[in-house]
Amino acid sequence: MRKIILIVTLIMMLIVSSPNILAAEEITIAGGSVGGSWFPVANAIAELLNKEVGESIATAKPGGGVSNPPMVSQGTVSAGFSYSSYLVAAQRGEDPYEGQKIENISSVVELFPMYLQIIGDASLPYDTLGEYIENQYPIKMCPTKPGHGDFWVTEKVFSIIGIDFKDIESWGGKIELGGGGEMTSFYKDRHIDMAFSHNVVPFSAYTDMSVSRNSKLIGVDQDIIDKLNEKYGMKEGIIPAGTYKGTDVDIKSAGMPAVLFIHNDISEDIVYSLTKAICENAQTLSSLSKDFERFDPSSACKDLGIDLHPGAKKYYQEMGYLD
Repeated sequence: MRKIILIVTLIMMLIVSSPNILAAEEITIAGGSVGGSWFPVANAIAELLNKEVGESIATAKPGGGVSNPPMVSQGTVSAGFSYSSYLVAAQRGEDPYEGQKIENISSVVELFPMYLQIIGDASLPYDTLGEYIENQYPIKMCPTKPGHGDFWVTEKVFSIIGIDFKDIESWGGKIELGGGGEMTSFYKDRHIDMAFSHNVVPFSAYTDMSVSRNSKLIGVDQDIIDKLNEKYGMKEGIIPAGTYKGTDVDIKSAGMPAVLFIHNDISEDIVYSLTKAICENAQTLSSLSKDFERFDPSSACKDLGIDLHPGAKKYYQEMGYLD
């Protein structure tokens, strides 16, 4: 009897002294700036992971869509938010990551879709970007300004077609550079007739702009979308009819979804739990960001720009979302 008690005691001591395999790693998740929309979501995801593993192992850190991939690669943080196309560019060592090829990162989940949205005056004599380029209309436009993700996307779209902003000016058009607030003012004050943005749907600035003057959304042609997907990992999507005043038909476009990605060396168990925590708590996340209201885990694992981490892939396969 004493021997059995001794064995049981030894087993209990081993259980108590053994570290939780999930708690063996400390996870830091870089969102966006503290005052931005990404940071509270990153903080909520960290708390969900802590709840999932039963240990306080995760915290959120400030970051940014461009700066997060190098930080994760260098091990400054464990995971981060960025855009699918930035992750593709990071692995290739292309703009905005020239000379710093990043290969040790993997995707976890699409957080929410974001699309290129082109708004124009209702009187413009074209309905798609391809028609505009083909006819070389002399239009005043705003692609935001360098340093903005909107500008990066717009620049890549034009490069896919084989033109640049100088070509637009050579047609008699004009490029006005400005941030989001400036772009809105330019449009409402009729200093421009077309604006480009890469954002969530609906985009509040466009809602405001579409009621300030008769407007419509300009579609993106399928061949352009296919090229953007192939070269930059952008994802095709639909901006539903009625999203903005004056647009009564579905508008086809493409964009780079916001993606949570992670360092390859983070354990499969941790990433499995992280993926599970996000996919099974969309309602909690949607209370922080309305963009999660359309979150669908069956599609949130596809077309993320870079390969899935094995831990994330394991979860999606178990749930039947991936073969």
